[in-house]
Amino acid sequence: MNDRFEFGTYSLDLETLECSFNYISVHNGVKRTFVEKLILPYKPSRLNIPQELLDRVLKYLHLTIGVSYFKIFVQDTVVVPYVLSTEEAAFFTILYKKGLGEFYYRNNLSLKKAPIFPSDESIKREPFTLEGSTDNILVGLGGGKDSIVALELLKEQGFAPSVFIVGGEQETALHKSLVEKTKSPAYQVKRILDQQLFSPIQDSYNGHVPVSAIYSLVGYLLALLYHFSYVVVGNEHSSNFGNILFESTEINHQWSKSIEYEHLFQDLCRSSLSPNIVYFSLLRPFYEIRIVEQFMRYPEYLHSFTSCNRAFRIKKPTEQLWCGECPKCVFVFLLCSAFMNPEQIVSVFGQNLFEKEALLPLFKDVLGNGTMKPFDCVGTFEEAKVAFVMAEKHFGDGKIYQYLKPTIEVSQADKDVVFRTVMCDTIPHQFRFSGMKNVLIVGYGKEGRAIEAYLRQIYPQVKLEIADEKTHPDNFSKQELFDIALRSPGVPKEKVKIPSTTGTNLFFALTKNVVVGITGTKGKSTVTTLIGHILKTAGKNIKILGNIGEPLIEELLKQRSTDRIYVVELSSYQLDDLDFSPHIAVVTSLYNDHLDYHGSSERYVDAKKRIIKFQTNNDLFIYNNSFAELKEWSRETRANSKPYDVDFQFDQNAVKLKGPHNIENIQAAITVCRVLGVSDEDIASGLKSYVPLPHRLENIGTLKGITFYDDAIAVIPEATIAALQSLDKVDTLLLGGTDRGYDFTQLEKVVKEKGVRNLVLFPDTGKRMFEKDREDFNILETDSMKEAVTFAYRQTKSGATCLLSTASPSYRLWKNFEEKGDEFKKWVEELGRTT
Repeated sequence: MNDRFEFGTYSLDLETLECSFNYISVHNGVKRTFVEKLILPYKPSRLNIPQELLDRVLKYLHLTIGVSYFKIFVQDTVVVPYVLSTEEAAFFTILYKKGLGEFYYRNNLSLKKAPIFPSDESIKREPFTLEGSTDNILVGLGGGKDSIVALELLKEQGFAPSVFIVGGEQETALHKSLVEKTKSPAYQVKRILDQQLFSPIQDSYNGHVPVSAIYSLVGYLLALLYHFSYVVVGNEHSSNFGNILFESTEINHQWSKSIEYEHLFQDLCRSSLSPNIVYFSLLRPFYEIRIVEQFMRYPEYLHSFTSCNRAFRIKKPTEQLWCGECPKCVFVFLLCSAFMNPEQIVSVFGQNLFEKEALLPLFKDVLGNGTMKPFDCVGTFEEAKVAFVMAEKHFGDGKIYQYLKPTIEVSQADKDVVFRTVMCDTIPHQFRFSGMKNVLIVGYGKEGRAIEAYLRQIYPQVKLEIADEKTHPDNFSKQELFDIALRSPGVPKEKVKIPSTTGTNLFFALTKNVVVGITGTKGKSTVTTLIGHILKTAGKNIKILGNIGEPLIEELLKQRSTDRIYVVELSSYQLDDLDFSPHIAVVTSLYNDHLDYHGSSERYVDAKKRIIKFQTNNDLFIYNNSFAELKEWSRETRANSKPYDVDFQFDQNAVKLKGPHNIENIQAAITVCRVLGVSDEDIASGLKSYVPLPHRLENIGTLKGITFYDDAIAVIPEATIAALQSLDKVDTLLLGGTDRGYDFTQLEKVVKEKGVRNLVLFPDTGKRMFEKDREDFNILETDSMKEAVTFAYRQTKSGATCLLSTASPSYRLWKNFEEKGDEFKKWVEELGRTT
């Protein structure tokens, strides 16, 4: 009989509420069977759970709980009865290596003993979309200060979280008074380990296992069964730091609490389980000392919490909440001493640990003056030292304090660091203000002012300041003084150096309504307003928001009906760090643009592509089939994909939108409206009554025999080419503006083919247009719109057209394209009356 460790079977009986996980170990010819059980609290409240999804969660639990039984003998042969995808196998391979890292180190076992889980590259898991998503929150209650702070912070924001507890009889007894104080509904999961773990077995190993990984999956199972959307834990930034380097790998006692594990587990859930249940740590941006500072705001818990591991031991637990002898007791005592007086701290810990000389080695270890960081859930040396210095006021006379004081040096910069927040992208955007004291609004235009109004209403206790290039430029260099930033889209994300979110992310995070999102290098505003107009004509409850409508975040302050459809124009600026995708995503076109903002065409395209990045198989991607790259996106997305409908017949003469490019825009709108249940008759009616947006190939009249078109929105060469191909008899063309490095070769070719005679060239790009053949044109170089229009009136043939379509942005001479177009109209009208 060959030595091996085998993952046996698992089962879930929803009548008895018993989950059973079986394992088989063969060592030295002796076969042992292990069984671990979880007893669930209630019958499931969620109906119609996809059976395959439930099976995957149970399978993952089976593999994760197995760490406790694999480590008994650490056999070289591991038998996995499941066919795993590449992502699944990678997750469990890392879990069994880094999660058991301390175990291998302390038992003098090579990390090469960690099993490598087999995978099948052909297996592709698809995540499941759960119907009836909620805002229900389930908080893991461990008994310590961290989970209490997480719970109370959520309550302060108006949430009503429930808690879950995993453990046996000892944990239940310790948690009883704590649960009563939370006044939150509780889900108690009884964990029954195989008793062979507590009996001596010859040649066996013992040691630490990544128990937080087990609890994360138990929490996910509860969320699935009992209709929760968020599984929240209280793991802090301090847990990211390891204890020792072993075989070129950092060994971290708290690895399954670390950001590395959180990222791995979130990725697994998103790719293979369901995006509708999110696991995260609410306290990840904070060092533990700041969490203790926050904990002092809840004095009702001071005599009910414990972080002492001995209090939770299954065999021979302590009778007190704090043993006063372990590294965890010393570390938590040290942090608390920074915020408590002697009377308070003795009432909590039962003694003043600064007076216990026997604890000197442990104090040295947690302060970084010992042999190594203890293998326990303790924070960083830096925050321990800061707490030590802060404790001098009340505890400076203690024996241990007097002994260690000469060895501890702390600067103001050290204090600033451990009380500062840390970047964290694992927290859903609507929870990122938890525990934050002050907010920096980055960018103070229209969106920035809307952000300010939102924060003042929703978070009135938070201190607000502004960083803006025009009004408050100095605050960009003072970002470290703030906990979190709320960035306006006009400010590149690279300028924000602290934890942040955006109004666009908050809108998507908090909106349950159907959202149609439209983006594209050109055409997005027309498509957005055309969709909105047709839907409204058809009697739908709609609202246009985003880049063309009101700021998204303003809508969060208003009463919103559940049947409202949001039609949202999304710029590349808004998409650049968007962590959501709309239910219906529309991409109209894809050219190079905004390279000065994004830095490269690749980054610009990546920003645009985020509109489909987070779509699921219940969502829809509608795209312009004439772009090869968009076709490729349609093959890559998880969503259903659909090119524009081209079978809809309409009278082009009855529609005010002109030009081949607008035919495509009309097809995009038709496709969306059909998907949303609008009849072809209502679509045709909406098309006829639609009034085009200003500055988009807008006919502003015929004066002195010259027809003037305002196409100020055309700020890339491709847009001007489309305008030239849409009009006849263009005799005068106004070009040029801010230089973003565009190639004008094709535009110059089309200008010649269309027979344009007169050119107005604005700086800066005007200087490098038509450099080789200017003698073929009648050219005016100017930075004055008045001079440009005067030139047009003098040089344009009667019966011909003058077109403003600059193929470049406006910022060199005008604030935006609207200001440019308005000035063009002004001088056309004024000079048309006087010339």
